[in-house]
Amino acid sequence: MLTATAHPVLIFVPFIAFGLAFLVGAIFLWRIARKVKGTVTETATGKVIRLESPLGSLNVTPHAELDERLATVLLYPGAQPTEPGVANYETQFRFGQGGFHEITASYWTADPESVVWAFYRRELPSWSENLAKAVGHELVEHAEGYMRVIRVLSKDGRTVIETGIKPAEYGDFLQARLKSWAATASS
Repeated sequence: MLTATAHPVLIFVPFIAFGLAFLVGAIFLWRIARKVKGTVTETATGKVIRLESPLGSLNVTPHAELDERLATVLLYPGAQPTEPGVANYETQFRFGQGGFHEITASYWTADPESVVWAFYRRELPSWSENLAKAVGHELVEHAEGYMRVIRVLSKDGRTVIETGIKPAEYGDFLQARLKSWAATASS
């Protein structure tokens, strides 16, 4: 019969295994972080951000003209752009063989978040509410090939309204990438 007093080294095996796994993970992340290259370029509209890494890339580009699909999204009365001169941002994210393309616009108002949210719920009853409220409230409408999103949240003492266009398979893409990354990391 084995007892803890007979083999005290066995008590430390899980701690040693955890320490080794942590060390391997830290080295992996450090090697990737060393290979990340980024640029920020100032344009007439705003800053263009480009990041490249062995895992993928991220490009964020401001536009002075509002995307036609966002132009049809109902805007809260009196809301102002959070960045004057920037109508929307275009984000392209590549990860391995996949990726997604997203367009967002951001506005603000001094009205309380609850009043703005009630306005959107009343005016857009056919839109689905995203019940995951990690960051404010969110409504979603599925269109052909894409989703339109309205997010309402409080930030820095004011109410922020974010509108966006995301690919219809946005959630599927993220889940597939996370599963792929977990499989790669465990092998």
